[in-house]
Amino acid sequence: MDIALQLFGYLILTFLAIVVPFLIILLSLFQEGVSKLVTQYENEISKSQTNLENQTARQAELKATDVEEIEQSQKKIKESIKELKAIKKSAQAKLSYLNPKRQILRLFILFLISFIGVILAILTKTNIYYVGISIIVSLIFFCSALIVLWRLLGIVVEVRKITDIDKKDSEAKTIELLSKISQKPSAAKIQESYFLKDVFLIISDREIKDDKVEIKMEVDVYTRFDISLVNIETKMAKNVEIGLRIPPDFIVEKKPYYTVFTDSGGGQIVRYFADFIQANTNRIVGPLFITSIKKGKYLIRTFIKGENIEIIYRDIIFIVEPMEPF
Repeated sequence: MDIALQLFGYLILTFLAIVVPFLIILLSLFQEGVSKLVTQYENEISKSQTNLENQTARQAELKATDVEEIEQSQKKIKESIKELKAIKKSAQAKLSYLNPKRQILRLFILFLISFIGVILAILTKTNIYYVGISIIVSLIFFCSALIVLWRLLGIVVEVRKITDIDKKDSEAKTIELLSKISQKPSAAKIQESYFLKDVFLIISDREIKDDKVEIKMEVDVYTRFDISLVNIETKMAKNVEIGLRIPPDFIVEKKPYYTVFTDSGGGQIVRYFADFIQANTNRIVGPLFITSIKKGKYLIRTFIKGENIEIIYRDIIFIVEPMEPF
């Protein structure tokens, strides 16, 4: 029993002396990424609050109006409100983890109380009742600290992703700038042959080759859009990034295979990444899940860029209509 308590005490001290400072140092090293993540979560909270107010107003209007299918509409709006509250709560929680000083204090207190519990258990080993209480309290605070550490690790991963995106963007701009500098008459043909042109997106079986594509969806309906990139060139596309800017009136579900960044205007920039896409290939990059909370016409800007793809912008129109009656 004494040996087990001592080993547990050493484990707590290890976390307190090594693991916690290491994670805090990691956060401190990526200050630019932390700042951008703070801005993103603040924008996300603001957007969610605005959308919550809009949905609550819609709910009140439905209550005061005798319309057909009102129960179904109420149900969909309640689901949207629930999802918006979850997004806001998650953003607020993650925002609190981006303050290194606060995290040091929180983890220090949790591990310190846990360590004190171990000491009390050793000192009162003759009294089984007090030993049991001390061990339980120590385990509770130790587990709480581990949960905080796990969430903090997730934040570090998000910060790292943001810095990686910035690095890729700067590299792409550098390559584009160098190619323009070297664009002399003798090099023009080389540059033209280097950059791929015949690449485009397919969104739910609709080819996005120009700015004329319209896609319909229903308001307050959770919708899946299958997205793939087509490369019909004879050469491989390298370090490809695919993006869509979704307006604030849409809820974008977060998935591990794409990143979502909320800008200052509340728009959500969804990014997919691929190291390469072979020639004459249709590469499925993963479905996008969104819910519109307001009817209307929305401009969705898409882009494709890569090491050998000059950035290609194409706009599509999402037409959001009321739900069809059952």
